[in-house]
Amino acid sequence: MIAIQLHDVHMDAFHGIYEGEEKAGNPYVINLDVWYDEKMVDFENISNTIDYVDLYEIVKHRMQIPVGLLEKLCDGIIRHIRHQYPFIKEVKLS
Repeated sequence: MIAIQLHDVHMDAFHGIYEGEEKAGNPYVINLDVWYDEKMVDFENISNTIDYVDLYEIVKHRMQIPVGLLEKLCDGIIRHIRHQYPFIKEVKLS
């Protein structure tokens, strides 16, 4: 298995269910691990692998869309990654 990892990614965002969170925002530290089976991928072309820059952009874009619960935010990020890279085996996000 191959893992692509983005750790200690710092972003400010406006998520939360409590009054004022949507205005004041909070700092977030994101850790993302994506695993895939190297036997399923041809390493001759970057489009056949998982691009860590693309993963960063997925997280960044989703963090800019306010939601009440972090669980919903994480679910949205994971679903987007799985849709973009259907060959992945596992995603861990914190």
